[in-house]
Amino acid sequence: MSEKLASTIQDIAKGIAAGRFQSEAAISQGVVTRILATLGWDVYDTQVVTPQFPIRNSARKVDYALCHPPREAAILIEVKDIGKADGKGETQLFEYCFHEGVNIAILTDGRLWSFFYPAGGGSNYKDRLFAQIDLLIHDHRAVANTLTRYLNMEDIRSRATWDRARQDHKQAQLERKAASQFVPVWNKLLSEPAKSSLLTLFLKEVEKEAQVKPNSDQAVEFIRSQAKDESARPTRPPGKSGETGKRRRTQPVTHYSPPPTVRNTSRQGSFTFRGQTQEFRSGNELLGALFTMFAKMDSYFCRTYSETYLGRSKKYVAQTREELHPTNPNLRQALPLPGGWWISTHCSNAQKMQRIREACVLLNLEFGRDLVVNLPNA
Repeated sequence: MSEKLASTIQDIAKGIAAGRFQSEAAISQGVVTRILATLGWDVYDTQVVTPQFPIRNSARKVDYALCHPPREAAILIEVKDIGKADGKGETQLFEYCFHEGVNIAILTDGRLWSFFYPAGGGSNYKDRLFAQIDLLIHDHRAVANTLTRYLNMEDIRSRATWDRARQDHKQAQLERKAASQFVPVWNKLLSEPAKSSLLTLFLKEVEKEAQVKPNSDQAVEFIRSQAKDESARPTRPPGKSGETGKRRRTQPVTHYSPPPTVRNTSRQGSFTFRGQTQEFRSGNELLGALFTMFAKMDSYFCRTYSETYLGRSKKYVAQTREELHPTNPNLRQALPLPGGWWISTHCSNAQKMQRIREACVLLNLEFGRDLVVNLPNA
């Protein structure tokens, strides 16, 4: 089944990238139902795979309930339009879970699948998240393995799925707890290098490369300076559940027409995208306009950029302004982006140019050819 499912996932991913699924109904029929059928569910038995399942003590309905025994919901699946599987959808899904008491709840827009363990503890819905897969980013076989792990019909009947979900949720909680200490521990190591093995490792590697024994005092000062450097190169976060190997670039959308040329009398920057030029009064305006255009080209752009490029203690694109600079509210200057996202404008023009180059990588745009940007001092 895994090879057949991986092939199905690959075909669905091509359809998503091509814009084939333009509504919840299309996603339900062309993505969700197709995957369930490949996993062994009898999608024509509405007592087992129930569309528009009525929620108890409520007038509302969830898009799908996978039932075992028949007519008794075991898993709820809520389907959204592409790019709309967000916090609002999570709230709606957990309202259903409160009435039904299911073991697994899934929120999907066809591309992104988020698996929640409703009985798990935590202060918010993200604390109940135990697996997440992206059909355009993650390896197709890894996606198939994750779907099989939690949605295989026979395993649900034997209750093996519930044990896996409970164990995986517990492991995810432990990993989140550990990850919450990455920044403070890293900064502590950087600020006190002489008290950690970091200095020894650093000196050893420098000597290996330079074939010269470095001055330890200079090395200590260098490491300490990194703790204060907020403009360090962005780092890639740990992979999510279902990810193996390198991330594949987000598929570009080629049917976007940029706004008409705008001329400002006090030009401080400009960009030319596919032959059309816009001019701006500031680097902030230019950065905001470009990232807004990118977000309209690809509904997943903001999410992908936020997870791929980030500093040690802050994000450059985030869903809240607080995430842009958690430790200093005075440095949270930002502009809004589509979908409730924000982009930090507390950066130099050179750093803005770096953000734009990174965005081009994600969208498979060639910087300097597809997009030409002019910014003073960049």
